[in-house]
Amino acid sequence: MASVKVKFRPSTVTDVSGTLYYNVYHRGQKSIHSTAYRLYAEEWNAATSTIELSSAEPQRVEYLQRVAAAMEDDLHR
Repeated sequence: MASVKVKFRPSTVTDVSGTLYYNVYHRGQKSIHSTAYRLYAEEWNAATSTIELSSAEPQRVEYLQRVAAAMEDDLHR
């Protein structure tokens, strides 16, 4: 059985969004799978590995909701 952890890699450039990626552990081996999901550091909760929907812009909140749903679908698979 595989184990999957969602991680966030922040950008090294200030005020630029970082990337979500998956660490997949299967049969003692680890593989890293990058995604196209882009978040800012304040939108990611590292303690719970979840997306924070606290953005004030409605378009950004909508995008974060779509990313959270897509992430749940990915983890379900």
